[in-house]
Amino acid sequence: MSYQINRANRSEIIDQLRVMCLQEESPEYRCRNYIEDGNDEHDEMHCDDQPPALAQPSLSRPIDVECRSKMVQWCYQIVDFANFHRETVSIALSYLDRFLSSKHPNARRAIANRKEYQLSCIAALYLAIKMNERTEIDAKNFAELARGTHSEFEIVQMESTILSVLDWRMSGPTSFNFLHYLLELGGEAMKSSTVQWSKITDLASYQIQLAVGDNFFVPYQPSLLAVASILNALEPTHKNILASDRMIFLQRLIDITGIHPLSSVLWEVKNRLWAIVESGGLLESLDLQVETPTPKEHFIALTSSRDPSPICVSRRSKNVVSSSILSKRKMSFE
Repeated sequence: MSYQINRANRSEIIDQLRVMCLQEESPEYRCRNYIEDGNDEHDEMHCDDQPPALAQPSLSRPIDVECRSKMVQWCYQIVDFANFHRETVSIALSYLDRFLSSKHPNARRAIANRKEYQLSCIAALYLAIKMNERTEIDAKNFAELARGTHSEFEIVQMESTILSVLDWRMSGPTSFNFLHYLLELGGEAMKSSTVQWSKITDLASYQIQLAVGDNFFVPYQPSLLAVASILNALEPTHKNILASDRMIFLQRLIDITGIHPLSSVLWEVKNRLWAIVESGGLLESLDLQVETPTPKEHFIALTSSRDPSPICVSRRSKNVVSSSILSKRKMSFE
């Protein structure tokens, strides 16, 4: 996706971002915290300490946040092995979250039954790969990866259900999408230091990848996560960027997304992301020194406006991955 962005001029990027902002605000693309909403009476229940292929006795139990985390981990294993884009997992979870937020009978069943939830997640990943990768894994391969937990027919049937419930709205923006485009708004002065800009990009992307597996972020708009991740990525490096360049960049983020710089919701998301980063050890690997500024040191109070503009989004061609490719390495839920 980045190669398309690099060829686009700034006005096209801004148009695309405005369309994405309008999309994420529409009811069709909003998500609720379906785990907490649907399982308040099961707060004391937890997943077994196993990967997604849970022991049979627990499969009929309602899902919890650990179930989501383990399924996301499995999804990343699949895309990493197949050399797919990691943001495909973000797209898959976007499909899954919107489906489970729908209160459709099949969605309710998936929330109440872990085996159905696994099937929904597998079908969402299968669908995301078909829609967004040049190559795809067929349903038979996914059934093999599931080690018999779900049949080829069940996966295809669930795929059809998800498509129907989402009314074939499969191009909703993700935090990865917002992040890619918003980073393109950084001025040339900020990008002049390739190493420094690479650290900012890596740290922001790392946060978005981690957020996919954290149920906390499900109800939040993708643009909010993207802006929060950029703020966090700028903190360890802000002394190496001129204040004027940084403020111009941040002004652009606010003008496009309409997110108030002193919003308590923004800082709640930002702090949650930062807590995950600090526990992950990436800062040391990037050789970053952190001095956390206050909200007012980040921004001045700014107003924003949003004007819709149409833009076209193209799709890429696809080929088929043979089952022999996947058989080179044993992938499983266990």
